[in-house]
Amino acid sequence: MSILFSAGRTRLVLSGAIDATVGEEMTSAVAECTASALPVDVDARTVTFLDSSGAAHLARLARTLPVRVIQPPDAMRFVLSVTALDSTVEILDDAPDYPVR
Repeated sequence: MSILFSAGRTRLVLSGAIDATVGEEMTSAVAECTASALPVDVDARTVTFLDSSGAAHLARLARTLPVRVIQPPDAMRFVLSVTALDSTVEILDDAPDYPVR
């Protein structure tokens, strides 16, 4: 998990399993993204698993800021669908350019 900042957006890069085992790290990442007060792109291209705790972190983030999820794998799309997060976040099939500051 890493966070990149630019002048207009924050990119939260997730990889592997996003579940309760990374809860503290996700809590910190969500807080850092929220503090930036910029729209957030969640790069989900290498996520292998998302459980309800990971979805809850994304929901918290999306309640505060505009969130786009970049190329979520099918398993993650399913979780976003059943939790109705797919109606709250924008799902991107292509990764947008990202100028790092």
